[in-house]
Amino acid sequence: TLHGRIGNIPASEVEVFIEAGPRPRIHVRGLVEERMFHGPNLSLWAGISTELGSNSIRFDDAVTNQGGHDQEFQILYHANFGPPLLGEGSHFSGAIGQIRSFNAYAAKSVNNFCDYAGPQPGFVEQVYCLHPLAGPDGRTELMLQNAGGERGVSLVFPVAQLPCVSLWKNLAAETEGYVTGIEPGTGFP
Repeated sequence: TLHGRIGNIPASEVEVFIEAGPRPRIHVRGLVEERMFHGPNLSLWAGISTELGSNSIRFDDAVTNQGGHDQEFQILYHANFGPPLLGEGSHFSGAIGQIRSFNAYAAKSVNNFCDYAGPQPGFVEQVYCLHPLAGPDGRTELMLQNAGGERGVSLVFPVAQLPCVSLWKNLAAETEGYVTGIEPGTGFP
């Protein structure tokens, strides 16, 4: 499949619980296993949580190799955004050390990769491979902000664990999926 077999495997266990404390946190976790005879034997505990009253969410995922030999894997978090965050004049920002275009077509617009146009029927997707820089705490923060600056979203993550970011721009007509993806991962697609 486009994003690997594990994306189509249902969770075999699901947990919902509340972490008590001064700021209670609601957790939802699920176990997904990808196993094959003479192949991968991976377990993924995928978790999402939020503090009551918060406007942020946290992902806590753990991949464990249950097999008897080394196994490669890739994680790519697809955080996709459309209107009202995405629109003419929207802007991506973050501390980026290196930028590479995914192909020759995207290279034509690499100098303004962080700026967004409005929907364009027939637009061909562009992908930029970014190497984010970490702050003193080892984390980076990336942001998408609308043209007026009154709406935005940010992603904060550890660069050592997610050293690659794919910035996907699909600025096609809204009926064709006008969307952008800020996709931290262990590698590039």
